[in-house]
Amino acid sequence: MRSPEARPVTMIDPEVGGGHPTFLLAQEEALQNRGFETQQLSAREVANDMVSRLYWNGTQLVYRIGGMGGPLTWAYEEFREWQAQHGGGLPRIVKDRLREALPNNEGTIIISTHALTAVKPEGAKLVLLQGDNFGGKGYAVENADLIAVPEDSSRDELIAYGIPPEKIAVVGFFVPAGIQDSLLLPVRMGQLNRGEALHLGIYFTGALPRPHVSFVYHELIPKLSERMKKDGSLKITVYTFTNDFVGEEFLRLGRELRLRTSRNDDDQADESWNLRVIYAKTVREAILRSIAAASDPKMPISVLVTMLGERYSWTKFFAVFPLPPINRKNAGQNTRVAIQRGVVPLPSTTENLVLVLQGDLKNLKDRMEKAQTIPTNGAENTAGIIANFTHR
Repeated sequence: MRSPEARPVTMIDPEVGGGHPTFLLAQEEALQNRGFETQQLSAREVANDMVSRLYWNGTQLVYRIGGMGGPLTWAYEEFREWQAQHGGGLPRIVKDRLREALPNNEGTIIISTHALTAVKPEGAKLVLLQGDNFGGKGYAVENADLIAVPEDSSRDELIAYGIPPEKIAVVGFFVPAGIQDSLLLPVRMGQLNRGEALHLGIYFTGALPRPHVSFVYHELIPKLSERMKKDGSLKITVYTFTNDFVGEEFLRLGRELRLRTSRNDDDQADESWNLRVIYAKTVREAILRSIAAASDPKMPISVLVTMLGERYSWTKFFAVFPLPPINRKNAGQNTRVAIQRGVVPLPSTTENLVLVLQGDLKNLKDRMEKAQTIPTNGAENTAGIIANFTHR
C-alpha cells in the first residue's frame, strides 16, 4: 500500500553490467516495503534521441570489451579513469538530454547507481548508491543530495575527493531480499557440514570476462563432472546473465560430458539435472532468475564461484571462491579487502576447487561465520533516509 506522504521515486538504470541493476532492485524492494511508489527507467530508453542511443550502446560495448582481459581491460580502465577526471562534451550532452527527459516536479526523488546517470532535474533530490567498497572518483558527484556508501572506508574515499561529509551516509551493502533469506543459512551450513548434496553456483559478471568463461568451460566443469555423474552429490548452476549464446555453449558442454542438463528450469518437476544454465533476454529477468536459483528453498546454492564486485557482500550468505579480478579498481580492491578480512580464500584456490570440495569443508564454514559481521542492510537504511526527505 502506498503511503499518503510518500513521494514517487524515479530510479535510473544505466543498463551497464549486472551490479547496478542489482543495487536498484534491492533499493526498489526496500522502498516499496515502506509504501513508496517507484518507477524504474532505462537511461537508454528515456532519453530516446540518436546521440543518447549511440552513447549508451557504445558504453555497453566498451564495458563488454573491458571484460576480455589483457591489454583491452587495461585500456578500458584507463578510459574510465580519464572519463572520471575530465568528463567530456559528449557525456555532458547525454546527461543534459537525460535530465530533460526526467520528471521535474518539486520534491521528486531521483535514485542513480552510476555517475553517468546521476542527473538532477530542477526541484528534485538526487540519491546516488555506491554498491562497492571503493567506487573511485566517478562517485564523487557534487550535485547529489545524498551518496549512500557501504562502509567507512568508502566514505573516507569520497571525502578525499572533496565531497562534504554531510552528503555521505554509511548505510551498508545493497543486497536483494531473496539473497538475504535468513532461513536458508542453516540449509547452506548443512550442505557444508555434510560435504554432500552440494549446490555450486558459477555466477559470471555482466561482461562475461573471457578468462573466467574459458577457465570454467575448459577446466573447472570437466574436472568436476566425474563427481557430478558418480553419485549425484554435486549440482552446478551456471549463470550467463543475458548471453544465451554462452549459456547454450555450456549446455552443449554438459551433453558432451554426459551430464543431465537443464535450461532455466524448463521442466520444474524434474530435479534430476546436475548441470543447469540460467539466463534471460532482459537484465531484470536475468537477475531475478539468478536470485531465485541461489535461494531455491529445496536446494539453495551454498558454494559460489564469482568475481567479487558488488558480490563481495554475498560472502555473508555463501561460501565464496573468487575468480581472479579482471580490473584493478572495482573488483581488484573488493577482492583484496575480502582476502584481508578472511572471508574468501586466494583466487588461486579456485583452481583447486575439485580437491577443496573433496576435503574438509570446515574452512568454508569458518569464512562464512567471519562474514556475518558484513552490514547488508544498505537498502533498508537508505529507504529510511529517503523517507525523512519526504517529511522535510
